[in-house]
Amino acid sequence: MKQISITMDCVSVSAYNRSGVQLIIWKSVGNSDAATKPLIWSVLQTISQTMYVRYTSTSISAYTSTSADVQPGTVTQPAFSAPIAIGQILVLSKNGGGSGDVQGGGPAGAVSVQNSTGTEYLCGLMQAQGSNDLAPYCAVPIYGAGQESLYPVDKVLLGFSSAALEPGEYVPFLDGSAPITSRSSVDSSVGTTMLLIDLTSADTRSVSYDINTGWSWGQNAWGTAYSSDIKLAAILIEGDCGLAGTKADVVG
Repeated sequence: MKQISITMDCVSVSAYNRSGVQLIIWKSVGNSDAATKPLIWSVLQTISQTMYVRYTSTSISAYTSTSADVQPGTVTQPAFSAPIAIGQILVLSKNGGGSGDVQGGGPAGAVSVQNSTGTEYLCGLMQAQGSNDLAPYCAVPIYGAGQESLYPVDKVLLGFSSAALEPGEYVPFLDGSAPITSRSSVDSSVGTTMLLIDLTSADTRSVSYDINTGWSWGQNAWGTAYSSDIKLAAILIEGDCGLAGTKADVVG
């Protein structure tokens, strides 16, 4: 079990709850496809003095969606999902709907999806955060004769926002500077920074947040602060050189 504990002082908690601020959580993934989008993984709607992000690294599902694209402000709805282990591959069935069978023989270190149905879908990875249901945290188009290999990464990004965001939603920037063409608009974000936390070499991390001074993590190498106007895909999609050109530099 991986766990991040987040502590906040009572003044910050009270102020953020009065303003309807939520804690937004994303999870990293490795993929060389520049079309891969990070999705909001979890939303903590009520801010408290101690909050936790918990998940099990080995409890992964692959999913497909009948949508063919991910636009800003849209929420990806999986049509089919199946538990899968690293090194396995979800082979889609020509019966339709994005369903398939999990088989061995996939690329080492990756969870893969293979499509030979002639129909384009979205695919990605799902995990449960805490006691929540499984939720997707990335999405990439998979064409009718294509294959995608997704590498689970034990890194989690935290940020605060007063916008009406929800799990499975794609937003390019937390600060709302990119146009939203669909359901919602990220018209208000708060907090000076987001914090990316690396759990690769440890099961637990502890951080704190203050409404006036931002994140504290002892300046350990496993934490990196980013401005809220940086392109989220540039932080969360690892090894994807096609997503260069962020709007802001790393801060802190």
